[in-house]
Amino acid sequence: MTIAAAVFDFDGTIADSQAATIAIANHLSGEFGYAPVTPADLVELSDLSSREIVRRANIPAIKLPCLLRRVQLELRKQAAQLQPIPVIAAALQKLRHRNYQLGITTSNLETNVRAFLEAHDLTDTFDFIPICIRSRTDEVNDP
Repeated sequence: MTIAAAVFDFDGTIADSQAATIAIANHLSGEFGYAPVTPADLVELSDLSSREIVRRANIPAIKLPCLLRRVQLELRKQAAQLQPIPVIAAALQKLRHRNYQLGITTSNLETNVRAFLEAHDLTDTFDFIPICIRSRTDEVNDP
């Protein structure tokens, strides 16, 4: 028996989190010592890998895990207000009708993903959410 599955990245594929992430990153720029992102920068940055963006921003490697964690924690406050990518709900529905198992993979916090899914009645749409980088026990220990 063959199982058909589709796995989606959360940020930018399911949730339109770009504006919120940029606002948070810009808010933290002074604390972490990098220049805020301007609208003109967005076009150029969209063609770069994450590694290239970090290199360009001159963020010390030792500060990067803390910065990423802070962005995730700040996103937690806004997760339910993020909007879905416009065509994603219809695409997910079509895949569900074709009996696909649907999943989400992300480096975002599971609580952020679940808050978003609940806010948009998408909780029952997904069969699995493997979380990259963070584990559930890490989230339980969050302040």
